[in-house]
Amino acid sequence: MVKIAFAFLFTLLNFTSFVDAAPITTFTSSSEFSQASGPELQFEDWTSYQQDTLLEGKTIDGITYDSTSSEDLVVGSPHGAGWLLGYSRGDGRYASFSFETLTFSFSEPVVAFGISLSQGNSSRSNSYDGSSEWLVSVDSTSETFTSIATYSQSDFTGEAFLGLLNLNPSTSLTVSRVRSDANIVWNVRDISWSSSTTVTVPEPPVALLLITGIVYLALSRRRWCT
Repeated sequence: MVKIAFAFLFTLLNFTSFVDAAPITTFTSSSEFSQASGPELQFEDWTSYQQDTLLEGKTIDGITYDSTSSEDLVVGSPHGAGWLLGYSRGDGRYASFSFETLTFSFSEPVVAFGISLSQGNSSRSNSYDGSSEWLVSVDSTSETFTSIATYSQSDFTGEAFLGLLNLNPSTSLTVSRVRSDANIVWNVRDISWSSSTTVTVPEPPVALLLITGIVYLALSRRRWCT
């Protein structure tokens, strides 16, 4: 009886661990991601920041911003379809991203992260048909996720969204463009995230509590009989 109870408990614990370690779920719809993430989801689109606010290497509202550009990342005047992130060139001029990487680091680990990406579809008054591809890596590891935006001559921008849910508590996410059918710029429209500290810890499964009680009774009976 004792051996059977322990074997069942071991199996149940392994199953419980498997359930708790749910796979990362990806979303291409921001509304579906928001609904799945719940009310704890926080949002940033930088519209409340003053123009020329320095972001490079700074931590603001729990987010640290870093990029691989030799120029400083700032909040600029609206680009294209409303982008606000850019590199200051002085005299009110800003540059957007090409193949630079942009890293968002969080002071509190996050279990959900969403990013709205936008591909400019205009270069020297020419528009293009095509697509752009980005990679989002988690905690500077080999764990990466792909987001693709398509655009056409009739659309000014190609929009893409990538939402990641059930992340192992992560502190940084890096985005970079790896391919585009045209030599044009990209930017971030907004990001969203949920901190691990806001996630409710699930109650122990009823079956686990039940089998724990069985094991306790079996051990107690064995001690009583001996």
